[in-house]
Amino acid sequence: MNILVTGASGFIGSTVCRELLKKEYLIIGLTATKRDVYLKEIKGHPRFTLYKGDITKRDELEGLFENT
Repeated sequence: MNILVTGASGFIGSTVCRELLKKEYLIIGLTATKRDVYLKEIKGHPRFTLYKGDITKRDELEGLFENT
């Protein structure tokens, strides 16, 4: 199952991503910034994809839900 985590690059969002990866989920992390301090240990994980976009701008999210 694919799960979208908004705010994935923040402290709480990255913690949620790490916990979901332990449970074998496929994670799409959405972030509005390039900051990835909290994602260093999971960046590059085969079941984690980081997607940059603003949740309030529909055109930036085009393609986010394809292949899910």
